[in-house]
Amino acid sequence: MELNWTYDVETKLMTFILNDSIKYVATSGGLRIDKHQDGEIVETFIRRNRVEFSEITDIPEDSERSWSAELIWLCEEHSDIVGKNYIGWDKGFVNREGELNGVGTHRGQGVNNPTDKIAVNRLGIPANITENWDWERLTEFPDEGIQFKKNKKTGKIIKCDFNDMMIPCDVYPEIFGPYESSEEEIEEYKNNG
Repeated sequence: MELNWTYDVETKLMTFILNDSIKYVATSGGLRIDKHQDGEIVETFIRRNRVEFSEITDIPEDSERSWSAELIWLCEEHSDIVGKNYIGWDKGFVNREGELNGVGTHRGQGVNNPTDKIAVNRLGIPANITENWDWERLTEFPDEGIQFKKNKKTGKIIKCDFNDMMIPCDVYPEIFGPYESSEEEIEEYKNNG
């Protein structure tokens, strides 16, 4: 399973478009996920065990189903788009170095597929995305709480949060960036620091 969420830095919203009729919009790294069908919100999934929601008073009516149940439904009804569900996977997970570890244990929502064996988080995002496998850290500025990264394949440079997140999750629901950057901006930070 793999859900291809996109993140809009300006609105702080994550969106997964399933098809012309159904899309999901997540706030705060998936602490709230609204299911839209034909332009209307038809279901809302709330992660209620998080402190971030303990003080909110205008929480919408939560779905009777869990987000996990929705993922299962997506995999059963739309496996041609999202893939199959491997939540019970215990045959190991490939890490950033390509090593297989965790044999005999379960992790998150399983793996993206039995070939790649990359762990998938509760939003259906594989670890190679959430852990930035294709990016190398160029430099960091701890006082400002930012770092610069470069994509190993494309050469694109970004400025992002010091916590290493380029897409929010329920652990880091609010992040800075990522913003497209350049070698020149890195030099400006070095010269002004």
